[in-house]
Amino acid sequence: MQMWDMIEALRTRNAHKGVIPVDVPGIGPYECSDGWVFGYVGSPAGATWADLLAWMIEEGKAEDLADEPYKTFCDGLNLRFLSTLTQDPATIAQKFQTMAHINEVLRRFVKTKGKWEMYEQSQRRRLLFGIVSTPEDIAKNPQLLHRQWLTPVEHPELSATLEYPGAPYRLSETPWAIRRRAPAVGEDQDKVLSEIES
Repeated sequence: MQMWDMIEALRTRNAHKGVIPVDVPGIGPYECSDGWVFGYVGSPAGATWADLLAWMIEEGKAEDLADEPYKTFCDGLNLRFLSTLTQDPATIAQKFQTMAHINEVLRRFVKTKGKWEMYEQSQRRRLLFGIVSTPEDIAKNPQLLHRQWLTPVEHPELSATLEYPGAPYRLSETPWAIRRRAPAVGEDQDKVLSEIES
């Protein structure tokens, strides 16, 4: 909806690049040793690429990014940089080549970490990396467990209780609740059709 309001274009699936048509270091999915994280480094809400580079240097995994021309380039990598990417056509190819190299070094760095380690260390540094969660990750997520987000729902036909995703929000005066299990295929068909025909 926002994309249409701002640029009158419909959002389509663009794989990992999303709405940005080029690979930008720190933005997109990164493979860890045991799964994936999604980064959005350089956005106004979090720490900068300089902070990410400092972390990589601290762990001895920055390779040549601490040297010029990469260090200065990394220091300037943010969303504002993207708006100036094509201002000088003569430098576009070099910028893309530099970004590709930085991204490869970052990929190697992230691959040395587990997804929870990457997420938690990033959070401490205000770097925007989040886990690309599997269903198991969601079921074991410490914050969701603490908030008791998963909700037990009885399934008499299975003689079992299953956990459903819980409330997306909590309101004191109008509490959200799961009232029953999801209907089986066709279970409510007669009722729905009778309401439509009435």
